Amino acid sequence: MSVGATIDTSGVESWLTDALGNVAVLDGRALDDAMVAVEQLVRRDHAMQSALISRAQTAGRFRADGRRRVGGWVSALTAAARHDAGVAARVARTLESLPELRAAFEAGQVPYAAVEAITRRINNPRAAAALAAHDEVLARSAARRSVDEVATMMRDWERHVDPDGAHADERRAVANRSFTIRRRGAEVTLSGRFGSMDGADLEAVLQRLADTEFAHDAAHAVDGHLPRTDAQRRADALMNALRAADGQTADTTAEAPAPSDPNGPAAPTAPPRAPREPLVNLMISWPTLHDELRRHTGTTTDVTDPRTFTDYCSRATDGHPVDPADVLRAALLGHLRVVVTDTAGRIQHVGRRRRLFRGLARDAVLLQHPTCIWPGCTIPASRCQADHLQPHADGGPIVITNGAPLCGFHNR
Repeated sequence: MSVGATIDTSGVESWLTDALGNVAVLDGRALDDAMVAVEQLVRRDHAMQSALISRAQTAGRFRADGRRRVGGWVSALTAAARHDAGVAARVARTLESLPELRAAFEAGQVPYAAVEAITRRINNPRAAAALAAHDEVLARSAARRSVDEVATMMRDWERHVDPDGAHADERRAVANRSFTIRRRGAEVTLSGRFGSMDGADLEAVLQRLADTEFAHDAAHAVDGHLPRTDAQRRADALMNALRAADGQTADTTAEAPAPSDPNGPAAPTAPPRAPREPLVNLMISWPTLHDELRRHTGTTTDVTDPRTFTDYCSRATDGHPVDPADVLRAALLGHLRVVVTDTAGRIQHVGRRRRLFRGLARDAVLLQHPTCIWPGCTIPASRCQADHLQPHADGGPIVITNGAPLCGFHNR
């Protein structure tokens, strides 16, 4: 494009006007196809914006009105929040050193949110130095993963290339742990901060207790209405657990009336139940475990090998990141169940605290994915059913690799 040239968007505007007029009559597969097509355009639109920001940075255009940073130029022209404009500037700047990812982005293969999750690592000097070496595998991996999966992949990778930073973050989180109770009028608010291990344990225990409360509510539903909301069940589960720990009798009445009678008496809840042994499942890949063992023995590891970029995993089964050093200690102490996967994510070993194999095969199937595998479904695997990928009636083998979690709604 020569000096003085412009970009003509009139054709795009005309097409958009016509397309908006047709939305009301779309249905079925045509509606699905339109959503996919527009998503591709949105991605390419973001890529175009990044290219313009990069050009403004290179040409120094942002200085024309006395601005010190290109983010200010973006904010002034688009009315974007300063934070969002700064993020857009960072994305554009980082993509200059990642040509393969930039090409995939411009082709509409990678969503902006995934690119943002990748380029966020530029703020970590150790990760930034290794990022360019993984450009090709980054582009390939981001094109076939969801945004959440890309974000998780990048967190795991950053912990690998900067283990000292990851350990420091975990130590800081543990040192800053706190729990406060604030009373404001008739309401009491609880607030807490925990390290990743305690946080994963707390979340798993509370979810298990809340599931018990849900089972009771479901058994006592009236005309399909549950007497408590999810938030109320979690609050009652926590309160009953604290009372039980203190030797008190758990509360046997829910405070929320049934929806069918908003002014009626409180609906009963389940009587106290015998507590189950808390169990947190931690996922770690062989490469991550191997490298962590090497670090503990003083042996260095190569963090720039692009072939191993997607091999690293250290998290709870809900995707909650956990320091590999903590997983290693948990495995050695046997306090938690540690699930080891190969480089393809297939489960190779399921540790156990007791000499019982009952349910291990089912657990292993559910541990392979953090949520229901139905596209777009976010129901946690802990609340799903272990189902065959290839139906057993069609010759599907009863092996872990032929199973995956499906929620009750999608396993019909």
